[in-house]
Amino acid sequence: MNYKASEHLIPIFDFDILHLQVNTPLFILALVLIVMFLMNRWLFQPVLATLDRREESLAAMARGAEAQRAEMARLTGTYEADLAKARAEVAAVRERAHQEARQATEAVIAKAKEETAEALRRALEQLAQDASRARTELMQSARQLAAAAANRVLN
Repeated sequence: MNYKASEHLIPIFDFDILHLQVNTPLFILALVLIVMFLMNRWLFQPVLATLDRREESLAAMARGAEAQRAEMARLTGTYEADLAKARAEVAAVRERAHQEARQATEAVIAKAKEETAEALRRALEQLAQDASRARTELMQSARQLAAAAANRVLN
């Protein structure tokens, strides 16, 4: 079968230089390979290298973030332990201060009791002395009155 193009279509499909010959597809293939090589070298490899560096950077940042999370967890544990220790120390200091205050209060009360007992003892001694003096004076007064009454009766 031999097809012939009609005469009015020949100018539309006349490509001058690109007639379908054996060397034309080879030339096109060579051009495509050269363009692919150049695009690979100047476009794709730098973009892929940038993407690889970005991926490595993201992985490094993720490792750093994980390390920081672990450090934060460790520091949080340390903080909690220190806080519990400080709370225990505060409770111990508070309890010790409470005990000291109670002992000081008891000492003040004991001292006040001793002072009161001493004052009471002195007051009782003074009262006993005053009562003894009063008896002595009363006896002397009674003798003087008795003597005066006897003198009056006898006189």
